[in-house]
This record gives sequence, structure tokens and C-alpha cells, in this order.
Amino acid sequence: MKNTRQTVSIIFVILIIVSILSYPCNAVTIFESNGYKYSRSSSTTADVYGRTATEPDVVIPKDFSEYYVKNIVDSAFEHDENIVTVSFDKAILLERIGYYAFKDCTNLSGKVNFGGRINSIGVSAFENCKSLETVVFNSYITNISDQCFYNCSSLNKVVINSRVTSIGKYAFSNCTNLKEIEIPKSVTDIDSTAFNGDSELTIQCYKDSYAEQFAKENNIEFELLDPILGDANFDGSVDVRDVTAIQKYKAGLTKLTKTGIRAADVTGDGEVSVRDATQVQRYLANIITDF
Repeated sequence: MKNTRQTVSIIFVILIIVSILSYPCNAVTIFESNGYKYSRSSSTTADVYGRTATEPDVVIPKDFSEYYVKNIVDSAFEHDENIVTVSFDKAILLERIGYYAFKDCTNLSGKVNFGGRINSIGVSAFENCKSLETVVFNSYITNISDQCFYNCSSLNKVVINSRVTSIGKYAFSNCTNLKEIEIPKSVTDIDSTAFNGDSELTIQCYKDSYAEQFAKENNIEFELLDPILGDANFDGSVDVRDVTAIQKYKAGLTKLTKTGIRAADVTGDGEVSVRDATQVQRYLANIITDF
């Protein structure tokens, strides 16, 4: 009987120890302020955990009682179909938007501007935001992460600044309304799946850039932002055929690509005219040496 009691006591002690060890020592205390949930991540910073409000406009604040917002945690606003707009402009110290942070916010629309100190947007952060129309990268972000804007079917405008160097797997895949995207020279890595399903896409890029090479290798239409002036027919050289192309375009007999229009406007007046054809003729006759 005594041995039985000892055995029970030992088991009881073991259970207490296991319970203590399994208790989360780093449990997060969640606070609420003006409809937002947050935690204090340091003596001066806070992380956003979501919200309790249902208003359509989400404006991430600069701080909560002088605890400056630094991160939006993973899945913070996931599945919040009440969100129609989101702004990060006030959160001047915000650095990270977590994985799945706004995934499945299907009514999030208009423009989202990533400015300030934001340097990281997590995987699938805006996946399936089917009403989102415009995305502007205007911060310290260097990588557009995997599936970041996957299945954003209303997305039609993307502005990428020169800090971005890579575009991840399926980053803009199934963005079926995305027709143009300007990719700067800074981008040196694009996953082959980044634009899967974007059948009407034209990549705007620079001559001899990684983006031009990517477009050619993946059979995606592209237009050069820095074409050879005078090369209206976009064949890599300036000759009499370009004069003919300009004249036919002006007469309404043929069309030029956007690259061709940029190249044909040798006078730089914003339109393709007879003056441009004349200047190309003068160039070919060595009357002028440059445009």
C-alpha cells in the first residue's frame, strides 16, 4: 500500500513538472486600443495583432500610447472581409507585414502604398485580395515574396521602385487583369512562376536588363522603356524602314508598339509626326549625327 502511494505521488509530481514545462513562458499579452489589437514587443515598440472593429477603413496607427508600431504579425487581418481600404502612411516606423496578414480580404480595393520603413512583406500577405487594383512599392522592400499577390484578379497597376531586386514564386500569378508592369533594372531575379496565368501581361523593362531576358525566355510580351531612338519598327537598327514605318503610322496605314512610338518620337515633343520622319532621314543622310 505504501509503495502504491509513493508511485501515485511520483506520478503526480511528474504531471506537475510536465504542466509547468509546457506552459508558454513567452505568452503574449494582447491590449486593445481604438479598435485594434496589439502587444508590446519591446519597451518602445508594438506589434499589431488585428482588430475588434468592423469599419471598412484600416489605418495602421503610428503608435499605441507611445509604443511605436513596428510589425503586423502573421495572419493579423486574414479573412477580414469588412476591410475596403488600408493605409500604412501613419505607421512611420512599421518595418514588417507578416505572412498571410491580409490574405482573403476579398473586399480590399483601391490602392495600397508600401512606403516609409517597410522592408518585408510576408508570403501570401495579400493573396486572394480579389478587389485590390493598385500596388505601389515605395519603401525599403527588396523582395516581393512568394504568392504575395496571388489571385488578386482586379490588380491592374503595379509600381516597383529601384530597391526591389527579386520577385518570388507565384508573386503575381493569376492576376488576370494585370496588363502592364514596369520592372526596373535593379531586379535581377524573377521566379519563372511569378506571372503564371497573366495571359495579357506586357512587361515594361530596359534594354539588356534581366527583365527583358526573363520576358524573352518565358514568352511574355515586353516593351522597352529605353529603345533606340529612331528604331520605330523595333528591329534593333535605324534605317529607311523606320522612316517608312513612321510615315505609314502617321497616315493611319499601320500601328506601332508603345516601344516603337517612344523610339519614333525623335524630336521629343510627345507625338509621332512628319517632323520625326524628316529627322530620321537627316540622320541617315549624315546631316545630323544624333537626335
